[in-house]
Parts: sequence; structure tokens; C-alpha cells
Amino acid sequence: MRVPLKIILLMAALSCAWPCAGAAPVGFTSAHETVAIQADGSARVRSELSWKERDSGSLLLPFNYTAAENLRVTQGEKGAVVAARLEQVEGMTYLRVAAARRAATVAAEFIVPRYLDWNKAGPGEYGYYRWKSVYRNNMRRPIDSVTLEIVLPPGFIAAGFGRSVPSPAAEEALPPYWVKNVDGASHLFMKAGDLALGRACSLEYSFVRRGRSPWLPLAAALAALLWLFFCRDLIFIK
Repeated sequence: MRVPLKIILLMAALSCAWPCAGAAPVGFTSAHETVAIQADGSARVRSELSWKERDSGSLLLPFNYTAAENLRVTQGEKGAVVAARLEQVEGMTYLRVAAARRAATVAAEFIVPRYLDWNKAGPGEYGYYRWKSVYRNNMRRPIDSVTLEIVLPPGFIAAGFGRSVPSPAAEEALPPYWVKNVDGASHLFMKAGDLALGRACSLEYSFVRRGRSPWLPLAAALAALLWLFFCRDLIFIK
């Protein structure tokens, strides 16, 4: 049975609809993006992406911003600098790495000038600020594991979490986000797995100036005590 010429042409067009200059990776294994928000609303971003196997040639990587200042891209454990640039394909922004190894990790460091809009974020009631951070996979290959790390501006601490994607699997399940203090700064973490084309992990959060609310440590201590009480059967083995 003959295949109509129009169908053949359509299939060929669809196969090249994705950015296909350079070889596509067989699969991304992990992504870790750290966004350190600065006092002026800009952000210092470090985005790492790893893969197991790919063909030779240049490589397109997912990119979630419209601009990047002081872009610097390195590859491998020794941090060898490689040529890279932002590239627009069908209205979407990608990071083009000139020569990436068959199996490696690429780390891109850059500055996003206007990451946080202080006027939109707050301050709200009791001096709280609220914001949302997103990591989206705009590649045709899935990413097995994604970690989004947000470092709050200097002098601010986490006050609470809102909606997240993915959301907790059940009411009793541990949420896919957590907070950790590192060298006096509040780091918020968001974890997602198997991020397919067009899917995103996101986290809504609130933060407040350090020392503004004396009730936050008490609330955190109370939450910890309640967790120990209701989950005592999981902790203590009879």
C-alpha cells in the first residue's frame, strides 16, 4: 500500500519541529538548579544537568529564563570551560553547548537581572513576602530527577509553603519540599522525578525578614512536637 506524499512530508516536518541541530541526548539523569536571590531582586543561578549517553556534537539544554548575564558553562569534574550561548527556537529559549561529552555533567552559571519583583511579592500581612519558583523541562527527553534549590535573600528566613508541583502524595506523606539553614542562609528545596516534556516542578513559598516575627521559632517547635506525637509509632519500635 502506498503512503501518500503529503503524509511523508508531514512526518518529516514533525521530526524536525524540535531543535535538532546537534545530537539529542538519550536521556537526562538529573538536574539541580540553585537560585540564590539577591537583595536587589536579581538571582545568581547555577544549573547542572547530567546524562548517561548521547551522540557527538553540540547539545541543547533546557533553560527557564529569557536572559542570562555573565554566562559561564563548564563540563566534567575538572570544570573545563566550554563555549555556550542562548538560542531561540520556535519562541522558546535553550542553552546551546558547543561541545559536550557523551557522558558528562554540564554546569551553567549566570545572573538573572529581575528574578524577584519585591513590589509584587509584598510585604503583606505581618511583613510576609510570597513568591513562586519554577523549573520546566522544555526538551523532548525526560529528566529522571530534578531538584530546585532556592536561597532566600540575605536577612530573610522561610515562613511557610503554599502549593507545590508535585504535591504531597497523601495527607500523611512527607511533602516533596523542605527547608535547611546553610551558613546562616535559608535554603528551600523542591524535589521532582521523571519530568517529561512540558512538565514543571514549582513551589510557592513565603518569607519574612529575620527577627521580624518572634512566633516563627515557637511555631516551628510546636510543629515538630506535634509531628513526633502523631508519628511516634513510626519512630519508636515496640
